[in-house]
Amino acid sequence: ICCEAGLCQSADDLSLTEVTKKLRESHPEFTTVSPHSEHTQRILRCVATIVDALNPIRNRGSVAHPNDDTLDDIDAMLAINSSRTILHYVDGKLQKG
Repeated sequence: ICCEAGLCQSADDLSLTEVTKKLRESHPEFTTVSPHSEHTQRILRCVATIVDALNPIRNRGSVAHPNDDTLDDIDAMLAINSSRTILHYVDGKLQKG
């Protein structure tokens, strides 16, 4: 999404957190001003913290890679639902434009 909008190059080695920040700060669909922009931007800055926390969970607490210690069911649902919420929001913003 960021590369398609010219915010990065496909060869850039950006972390998911860096990509999320670029999206939030520079993509036209995420920077439009609305009556509650200040509040939604605050939420998005908090979402960046969630994205940052999902990376190690995916790598070391799930079956995405060989791991002996995975998340229990309720913690896994927290991670899954957080991911779904973020993806739903991104998809909605992009569909709007």
